[in-house]
Amino acid sequence: MDKLSVLADGRTTLPWLSAPSVWAAPLVTALIIFGWSSILGGVSAEPYTDGVLARAGVGFQYGLPIAAGAAAWAARRSRALTPPATMRTRPRSALRVMLAHLWPLVLGAYVGYLVPVLVMMSDLTAMNGFTLAVPAVHLSMIVASLSFGWTVGAFFPLPLAVPLAVVMAYQWAAYPLAEANNLSLRNITGYASFMCCDFVENRLDLRSVVAPAVLAIAFFIIALASVRVDARRLAIPALIILIGATSGAIGIAKGTTAMAATLRPQVDQVCSGIAPRVCLYPEVSPATRLSFVETLGQANLEANRHGVDLPQTIQAPASDNAADALVLYASSLATRDELLTSLARSLADSTFCATSSFPGQSTPLLPTSSEVPEEVVVTFVLAVLLGADLDAATPTFEIMPLGEEGAFVQQPSPSQVRSMLGIDSVDDAVVLAKNWYDAQIECEV
Repeated sequence: MDKLSVLADGRTTLPWLSAPSVWAAPLVTALIIFGWSSILGGVSAEPYTDGVLARAGVGFQYGLPIAAGAAAWAARRSRALTPPATMRTRPRSALRVMLAHLWPLVLGAYVGYLVPVLVMMSDLTAMNGFTLAVPAVHLSMIVASLSFGWTVGAFFPLPLAVPLAVVMAYQWAAYPLAEANNLSLRNITGYASFMCCDFVENRLDLRSVVAPAVLAIAFFIIALASVRVDARRLAIPALIILIGATSGAIGIAKGTTAMAATLRPQVDQVCSGIAPRVCLYPEVSPATRLSFVETLGQANLEANRHGVDLPQTIQAPASDNAADALVLYASSLATRDELLTSLARSLADSTFCATSSFPGQSTPLLPTSSEVPEEVVVTFVLAVLLGADLDAATPTFEIMPLGEEGAFVQQPSPSQVRSMLGIDSVDDAVVLAKNWYDAQIECEV
């Protein structure tokens, strides 16, 4: 069996080649990078620093379970060679023992995290929108995984401890993400945070930072105690701590969203333009901001030409949007036609009368015998009225022919879709959009 040198103050030195944390660290790094590249590699996202930091952590669900298994192995070896009875009672000594065993795993996790961060940072023009919330939740995830693995290694024999730590740590990452009906459970682990900031209007909900931190601290306290206390004496106190911490974390995470995100306040936005006044977040590049202002200004002229009134203030989504503003749900990566389609959708949502019918047009049936939703048609024709290209604005459908075994899903061309809708030209779309808009005004009156 390998020997550990135990120093007078409780510190230990490890035989490098056989230490589980040393050989597992490169594997943890590789799995975190692999997880990121296989899930999000090549996926375009808005140039937002918090978004980059959050997305880089998606690979933790692959790498941290291995780190937990290695931590369990390290704890088992530490207890065999440095029994709790030989440790001094000072927490500082116990902390030094854990750090001596686990620091390679911490380093491996952060290297695996920083590689995708640096790759994605190449798309940023500046360190914009940076907060400490995302790095804090990732630190909690690393501490929780290593502390959990160390604790499992303290309680179970080596042949059981390592696979148990790996499987349970993976379930800790995977199961809450699949739990669509209990968002509190989903957000106590921290693994939902990688989706928090894909759009510049979002930021990580602080409740989704505090909840994982509470559990990480609980796991860390138990792991620290396991260095100095026999497992049988620690079992009941550890169970009480875990139940209390889990209940507290679930309570803290109550009301959080599936993506652990919350909208930023409107005061964060920067407004430019006159007709209309366009308010976007400062992370949007000057070139994109100018393009948005020009496109929306042209759309406003087209709308006025057809007697359609656009609100004079268009804002990105915020937690406190002005009542008289039109909220525009559009990515800063949107093309001109995508932006106009988003504007049309927002305009339709803001003026839609639930009891009104579509004037002058009976929505035809698709071959699937399902009616085209009215809001889809409205968005399409309004986008054309605002200046979008007819083909680019045409909605897409996938049709499964009924009663034909082995038939493939069909995707009609834009001209075929317009034929189904009875809209053959720009003039048809504009007339239909104008009729719909007039009906909404009458309905609201």
